[in-house]
Amino acid sequence: MSTILDVDKSEVFKYCVLTNLVKCSTVGEQDNLKKNTIKNCFKCHLMREIEFFNPKVIIAFGREVENFLHSYQNLHSKPVIYVKHPSYHYRKDEKDSKILIIKSEVRKYLNL
Repeated sequence: MSTILDVDKSEVFKYCVLTNLVKCSTVGEQDNLKKNTIKNCFKCHLMREIEFFNPKVIIAFGREVENFLHSYQNLHSKPVIYVKHPSYHYRKDEKDSKILIIKSEVRKYLNL
């Protein structure tokens, strides 16, 4: 996030909040959650966080989260930008160009 926002790592949490779409995990940690669990978590917890922090943009780590947030955009009305989940890496030959695209998208919404 410090790279995307062009701020020092020690300053990053002055500008962003890190949270999860789902606040619980499955017994096996990698098992799939039921759709109702995800929806309930979103409505009971994440929506409250969005209302409280009132972000200008939401950066979704992973396609599953991006798709889910887009499907509920009528509830949160925030722009959603996709970034690969941190457990995956951009290939070396694409990393710089992908980061520039993400930075550009974020700057659009932050008026930088």
